[in-house]
Amino acid sequence: MSFTVQTVFRNMDRSEWIELLVSKYAEKLESLCDRILSCKVTIDVPRKHQGKENFQVRVDVCVPGSEIVVNGHDVITDVNINRALREAFESARRQLRDYMHIKRGDVKTHQFSEPVASSGTETEEDDFDVPEMEAPLALDV
Repeated sequence: MSFTVQTVFRNMDRSEWIELLVSKYAEKLESLCDRILSCKVTIDVPRKHQGKENFQVRVDVCVPGSEIVVNGHDVITDVNINRALREAFESARRQLRDYMHIKRGDVKTHQFSEPVASSGTETEEDDFDVPEMEAPLALDV
């Protein structure tokens, strides 16, 4: 891999198996985009809910000119760590694919036309057809 992968464990013990799984998912991202600068994966177990551990996975992928983040509303929470990692990296893959389409120019961008220079005969007030109105009468209370 040509970029660094950092795995952060919060509220849980470090696991070599999880780190290996993260690096395999990161390699798949690299096959999609060879411009990745770094990848940081944060795995958190906030607290046990009804005796179950829910793994929250956040993925940050740095690419030139942008950062792809799976977090916030996209935080992947699951009881199964493998499924949580897979879903988080799948979301990162979709965002990375969109980034690559934009960089390659595959996505059409709307061209906004330049404003036409005025001939100088019109004033700013003439640009809008606003009817002239009389000021409202003051009411005596």
